[in-house]
Amino acid sequence: MTTRRILVYPDARLRQRTKAVLDFDHTLESVVEDLADTLYSTTGVGLAAPQIGSELSVFIYDPFRNHEQSNRTYSVLVNPRVRRNKGQTTSFSEGCKSAPHLRVDVPRAAKLTVDGFDRAGEPVRLQADGYLAIVLQHEIDHLNGVLLTDQLQPEELAAYTAGKWRNRPGPNGMDGRVAKVGRNDPCPCGSDLKFKKCHGRV
Repeated sequence: MTTRRILVYPDARLRQRTKAVLDFDHTLESVVEDLADTLYSTTGVGLAAPQIGSELSVFIYDPFRNHEQSNRTYSVLVNPRVRRNKGQTTSFSEGCKSAPHLRVDVPRAAKLTVDGFDRAGEPVRLQADGYLAIVLQHEIDHLNGVLLTDQLQPEELAAYTAGKWRNRPGPNGMDGRVAKVGRNDPCPCGSDLKFKKCHGRV
């Protein structure tokens, strides 16, 4: 198949809600294969159809991917619907290929049940918690036109869009908050290095 270009914010196509898959045919299979080729050409643990410009309601995920191996161990979820969620957690320093260099702390459900279909059209029900639950919620957000940039305050979004802001190191690593730091300023993590030589590389 084909390695596709990953769309990035503020591409308007990322805001469009996807359409339910009605036919589990070669069109869907082609999108799934393109998602896989694209995901495994870079880092990451999931990729949704809108990120490669498709309007189909499908994503792939490989939450425990070993980036040092070439094995493709991804799963496919079509037409996902969150049946129920429970509890709350925080996804620290969540990132996204469609929002390069951005890291954000995102409130997420701690547990959830998701109904959908596999690539052959067979019904599936996933009960997830921990990291898998976070990955599923992130990809489902993409199918609904929700982006990581939605977690930013207006002034933060303006700065991110202008390319003037970087992630600020915090107690949980790159904690998702953004701070205006010059590349030649001392790194706010407390090291003796300048920002460009330390966390400014992220």
